[in-house]
Amino acid sequence: MTQLFFIMLCFIFLILLSRYSIVEKQVRIDLYLTIPQDKKELNPHPDMRDILIQKLMIKEYQRDKKDFLLFKKCDVEIGYNNNGHFQHLASTCFNQDGYLEGIQLSQIPRRTDYLYLLVTLGNKELGYITNSKNYPYTYKIRIPIKSKTIKIKQVFLTSFSLHYNKQVALAQRAALRALNYYVEVVEDQKNCIEMAQKLLNDQREIRFSPINIVFEKGFEKNQGNGFYRKGYKQAQNPNIVIRDKDNFTNTYLKGNIVHEWAHWTMYQAIGHHKMATGSYESHDSYNSDFGVSYKEGWAQFQTMRYLYQYGLSKKNITWVQTQKTEDGIPLLGLSTNNTVRGVLLDLYGVKNDTTLFEITSPFMSGLINLKKQDQLAEGLLYLAMVDSQASDLSELLVFIKKMYIKTPEQQKKFVNLLKINGLNEDGTFNDSKTDH
Repeated sequence: MTQLFFIMLCFIFLILLSRYSIVEKQVRIDLYLTIPQDKKELNPHPDMRDILIQKLMIKEYQRDKKDFLLFKKCDVEIGYNNNGHFQHLASTCFNQDGYLEGIQLSQIPRRTDYLYLLVTLGNKELGYITNSKNYPYTYKIRIPIKSKTIKIKQVFLTSFSLHYNKQVALAQRAALRALNYYVEVVEDQKNCIEMAQKLLNDQREIRFSPINIVFEKGFEKNQGNGFYRKGYKQAQNPNIVIRDKDNFTNTYLKGNIVHEWAHWTMYQAIGHHKMATGSYESHDSYNSDFGVSYKEGWAQFQTMRYLYQYGLSKKNITWVQTQKTEDGIPLLGLSTNNTVRGVLLDLYGVKNDTTLFEITSPFMSGLINLKKQDQLAEGLLYLAMVDSQASDLSELLVFIKKMYIKTPEQQKKFVNLLKINGLNEDGTFNDSKTDH
């Protein structure tokens, strides 16, 4: 009887043990199977999704797709329409090449079909293109969402699809073109300076402060453009004003942006007290203030150099002053804007007369292509303008002579450059010819 009872207990124990093992095994299996295969199951908001903007470029055009403009260096707010309200997702900026890249956006409703880009023409490091009331131009651009990743590299949008009003569309396009030129001018200046600094082993970081450009179709038409140290009208900071004109051209717009930008960079380099403030009658007129001739001649040179670069014709680059005063006195060598421009063009010297000193000549070992020579010459002249702290042409020439004239041959060419432009051997204007 006792043995039978013992056998029964053992049998019951084996059954229980077997059941426990099965349950434990089952639990382990169940735990394994509850690990989701799809990450969506972990999303606490199943009605939301994430979007990656891998690479996106917006090309704005009017009629011809080849004549497109980019939103380079533009601030952009990205969001979506949430019951009639803009729901902000991210703040970023188009890069130098006009791309948005690697922008991760989270928590976007699955029902959302479009992203909206609120684009401002410019950014805080560059400055903005503004209207006459100092408000930056803005665009609202709609981008369709078709997948988790926006892989579109280029999107073409017409001026009129961005603005239904034709006049507004044309005005906005002109402002966008001004921005494209502005970005190109600043980047070109930086590249030239970096090339010269590399050659000179100059480790300084030269930075440009931001400045806004006021440009509006129809604004103060046919009046002069300007760089305003204290800001134009209601502006609180220095700004540049480019005015509209009847025979408006893209070359006019680009050239005047370069001209006024040259004033701004000189102002930053030498300061308010050293940079002349006077006005002038014309680029050929005599200036009793030598500083006016210097600042205006510098800006003129920058305009010609940027517009034509190494394509400057020999006629332009070897130009000398041939005009005369009202009294019949030749202006050659006198204090005029064009006298300074002519000297700087000779120093720049790309495609120039080899009998004159060129600022790149001490560094020309072997052949160098014209594009690099152009950039090097511009960079060296810019650094000379900064480091000399010159307030007139003669001070700049004294600095260049000290820094770059190393051989008798270079000295001979330098004197020849002064002579052909009518200057004295010490680089001063030949004002002894006039009683002005």
